[in-house]
Amino acid sequence: MVRVEYALENGGRRCHYEPRLLPLLADEIVAIVRNITEQREIERARERLIAELEVRNAEMERFTYTLSHDL
Repeated sequence: MVRVEYALENGGRRCHYEPRLLPLLADEIVAIVRNITEQREIERARERLIAELEVRNAEMERFTYTLSHDL
């Protein structure tokens, strides 16, 4: 099975698709195409949240270090 991903403009919106090609016989294949736009958007949002969490954790570490040092 071969997996690829591509993006196309669809009504002014960039949509992501994942076609899957499955060989049946020597000269025949079946192609299934899934719209994975929502999945990609969720992954991007997750990555942004993780990055934000890392920044906040670093800030909290600095704060707790300062606080414990002052005590």
